[in-house]
Amino acid sequence: MTGTRPRRLLLIEDDRIVGEALCAVIRSFGLDVSLCTNGKDALPRLRSEHFDALLTDYGLQERSGLEYASQIHSEIPELPIMLITAWLVDFSSEALATAGVRQVLRKPVPTAEFK
Repeated sequence: MTGTRPRRLLLIEDDRIVGEALCAVIRSFGLDVSLCTNGKDALPRLRSEHFDALLTDYGLQERSGLEYASQIHSEIPELPIMLITAWLVDFSSEALATAGVRQVLRKPVPTAEFK
């Protein structure tokens, strides 16, 4: 072992079953992932713990993942943010950039996307 820690990812997914399945896939690539089942718990975790990136579902119950991404990006602009969705939504480049979203992944996510 080289002594380097695995990259750490925070996942926001309000469907626990989907979230746990995504976590298992992400872990299979050697990443450390933590699950938040609602967006409002993500910001306190991001403030108190170190994460290398954020992956948020778009279709959350209380607010959209894009809205959470925007709020998080305004406080932690250096954090890479990815959005995941099963919805057939065409996001404008401007909206994604404003929210700090660097990549949009479509469900089901090809596992190669996590490499």
